[in-house]
Amino acid sequence: MAALLDPRYKNLDFLDDDEKQRIVQKLCSELGGVETSTSELLNNPSTPLNAESSMHSHKEYRQRRQMKNKRGNKSYSNTPIIDEITNYLSLSLALETENPLDWWKLRLQMFPKLARIARKYLAVPATSVSSEQLFSDAGNLINTKRTSLDTNLAAKMLFLKRNLNTMHVFASEWDDETSHIEID
Repeated sequence: MAALLDPRYKNLDFLDDDEKQRIVQKLCSELGGVETSTSELLNNPSTPLNAESSMHSHKEYRQRRQMKNKRGNKSYSNTPIIDEITNYLSLSLALETENPLDWWKLRLQMFPKLARIARKYLAVPATSVSSEQLFSDAGNLINTKRTSLDTNLAAKMLFLKRNLNTMHVFASEWDDETSHIEID
């Protein structure tokens, strides 16, 4: 969902068509439950987009809508939601260097509901728990008795320590035998 809402990667070229369609449908259903307040729109005035790109995207949008109507593909009866998503998807990709949250802020009035959902999915959680755990593990591994430990070996040991539970490289019967062994 976050990749779809990132205007740099919204084409989802790394997914197959069925997966793309599933994610767009999930976005449609989530968009149906979003309310936007007028004060939020008034407090964040957007800068006007250039007229040529706006007309071009509107033309693409109309063509896409006509194709959908011809096929009879109306999976949702709430057309403003589909209009907002279709209009967003018809815009060209953002530059790789552009900040996606700034992109959404500029287009808040054009896509009020999508902008709210994008903020939810694109925001980075402010936590450092995993990095603190990694430093703690490194401190336990590299101590005064192991000062001559090779850096590559230490990195590999830390990797295994952090990822051993997610990798299934050992036989399952070994898990029972080694569950009482403690790894420093």
